[in-house]
Amino acid sequence: MASNYGDNLIQIWDLKTKKHTVLGQRTKIITEITLLQDGRLACVEDYNKIRIWDLESEEFIILEGHSDRIQYLITLPDGRLVSCSNDKTIRVWDLLLNNSFAMDGFAENFDRPIVLTDTCIASLDQKNNIIKIWDIKTKEIFSLQETLEDNKDELIAIVGLGKGLFASLRLGTFPIRIWDLYKKRYIKFIDYPDNFSPALGRTLLSDGRWAIGGYGGQILIIDFNGNSPILLQKDLEDELDYCSTLVWELKELPNNHLAALIDGDFDLIWDLKNREYFVFDSMAGLGTGVEAMQNGLFAFCRIDKTVCIWDLNLKKTIAIGFLEGRPMQIRYLHENNYLIVLTTAGLEIFNCTELEKHFNKSEV
Repeated sequence: MASNYGDNLIQIWDLKTKKHTVLGQRTKIITEITLLQDGRLACVEDYNKIRIWDLESEEFIILEGHSDRIQYLITLPDGRLVSCSNDKTIRVWDLLLNNSFAMDGFAENFDRPIVLTDTCIASLDQKNNIIKIWDIKTKEIFSLQETLEDNKDELIAIVGLGKGLFASLRLGTFPIRIWDLYKKRYIKFIDYPDNFSPALGRTLLSDGRWAIGGYGGQILIIDFNGNSPILLQKDLEDELDYCSTLVWELKELPNNHLAALIDGDFDLIWDLKNREYFVFDSMAGLGTGVEAMQNGLFAFCRIDKTVCIWDLNLKKTIAIGFLEGRPMQIRYLHENNYLIVLTTAGLEIFNCTELEKHFNKSEV
């Protein structure tokens, strides 16, 4: 586990050997993290700087170029890094060539951008119901806007579908619109099943389908290529549960399983093949997330400042780590077998290599 105290150091702890190494000095708060394709960790530091960490060699570089707070970091398929800032720009960083360039058009009220193609990203301006597109290759910037009836059913999300297509989701039961990036317009509608209304959670599954969370603990598995959608729903005890149990986060897990974090008294793990579920109480904090690991394991953070590792085969928690701060983001680095948690106290990094050997012996 990595921790930082008053000495402004980040320390990586091996929870089995109880040894630690100092990763380096940290000057101020870290507000955003993402994993790079080469295994390094990128994080926003001091609000408008980016630190690129090599967790094995303990080496790092600092990237500077924004004049205001960086909201998001995303990676492109070619390995480049994109930062989105309140200085109204996005900046594209080529870490191999050590250069960058900026594009205008970003705003503080925009959502986290998504990757549409190898060179295009999009972000949703919920305030104005506008979809903003940046073409990194041509440096073209343009907007797409839906015509909304009586300013109702505002846009809540966009999801990439590949091959220049993406979908826009609106609050309520208004149909999903499928957009063609190259034609710069929507090309068809897809209706929701009766009594389904989208909420916050959504994730792309490995088979190309999307899982979209709804109210009442519902999950819609949808194939935008035309196959009939599948509606997953837990049996609710009474109708009052419908509005109080929205699905706010979804994460694909190993062995064709799906984790659903629900704003209510329960969370679910769905077996997508058999369309069966079991309940687990994550006590997860809103937005902290769930991360799939190796060998049928997944991790999640809880509001009591703990990070838990769950075994899908045993259907129980097999390890608990204690955090110094309130969890905000969680990432799993497959190459190093590190579990990285961004908390209000800084970066806290679990080295899971020795722990997984211990799990496999069924000694926990």
